[in-house]
Amino acid sequence: MLNECFHQFSSASGLVANQGKSCIYFGGVPEHVQQQILASLGFSLGELPFRYLGVPLSAKRLSVNQCQPLLDIILAKVQSWTTRFLSYAGRLQMIISVLLSIQSFWTQVFPLPKNILMKIESICKKFLWTGEVEGSKKAVVAWTQLCWPNTAGGLNITDIVTWNKAAILKQMWNLCNKKDRLWIKWMHIYYIKKEKTWNVKTNQAAWTTQKILKAGKLYTKDRLLKWGSITSAECVLCEAADESHDHLFFTCKYSSSVWEKVLNWAGIGRRARIWSEEIKWASTYATGRKADAAIYRMILAGAVYYLWQERNWRIFKKKKRKAEELVRMIVQDIHCRGSKWLKLEKKLQALNFYP
Repeated sequence: MLNECFHQFSSASGLVANQGKSCIYFGGVPEHVQQQILASLGFSLGELPFRYLGVPLSAKRLSVNQCQPLLDIILAKVQSWTTRFLSYAGRLQMIISVLLSIQSFWTQVFPLPKNILMKIESICKKFLWTGEVEGSKKAVVAWTQLCWPNTAGGLNITDIVTWNKAAILKQMWNLCNKKDRLWIKWMHIYYIKKEKTWNVKTNQAAWTTQKILKAGKLYTKDRLLKWGSITSAECVLCEAADESHDHLFFTCKYSSSVWEKVLNWAGIGRRARIWSEEIKWASTYATGRKADAAIYRMILAGAVYYLWQERNWRIFKKKKRKAEELVRMIVQDIHCRGSKWLKLEKKLQALNFYP
């Protein structure tokens, strides 16, 4: 069928596929079927990994050697003779606009090895402070602080580790919402099969596919208990029930208090439900560009973020905050982020108070 489509395209456009530069890649196809297809089409058999649009494609976990071309490109930019005449401000602009833009293309495709991310960060650090990649000079300010926004006293440099995670979560979002795309249709047919994406088992899937489908799975205590990593699944927020995804973010007494205050502040007359019902409600009533829909989406993102942060703070830092403190931070974030859009100006003026 695909071959016939190629022939129709060739006859209409005059463009013909170059058999010498074309290969066929198989996965899970019996040997005799492979030989029949190769004999019918006349293309050669390709082997993984291979490069496409400058990015290595592989069914297995990327190795450091496969990512070496990315480092070589970044190093070539840094070691160019023109960079020797750049000031601190010039080098900062080059890091933000050029060097980090190069790696962002790769990180939107798959998770990069941590070793590679650390090397990229090291190159950017040395280049910023010394103008070279081999020089050594004590940093004046910690790199994590430079990654803060300008409003918080940083230089707005992208945290590439966080960016890589966010880019993969974007693919997870596409799986749930962009079902008209070909690769997503294929994922739903072969892996998801009408299941919830966070319940899909990916043991037989390629490494990249597994990473995308696992990106939305948090290590809540109920999951850790099944693995034998902990002995108690008690929720640290309410200390009255076992921690699960739905309990932690929605049905917990502490979480419910946060949701109730924030939703009432936004004028949304409803109580928060479990995750699947909340997403279903958002897909129906909180889509589009209306101010109310945008405010709700920011509430959903803020509540999930700060509740997960509070949970981790209580476990690892032994610190506790009242629900009112989380509500104030969510409201502050909404005003800070919403101030960038003119469409939210009137709505935010009406919400210029704390609940």
